[in-house]
Amino acid sequence: MTLDEMAVAISEGLPCWQQKANREWLEDVHGTLTLGGKWICPNLGAVYTKTVDGFELEKQCETEC
Repeated sequence: MTLDEMAVAISEGLPCWQQKANREWLEDVHGTLTLGGKWICPNLGAVYTKTVDGFELEKQCETEC
């Protein structure tokens, strides 16, 4: 997923200002990780891997990972 796609996915149902804040936050997270680095999001029950353009879903958990 690109950063834009990821921002939409994690911001579903939120007001526009919150979506923008989430997009900016994702840019910061993406910038701190090295290529192939992991981002674990407990609230989404997901593990993502940094790609050149964004993040790739590595693992989706139905319960705690």
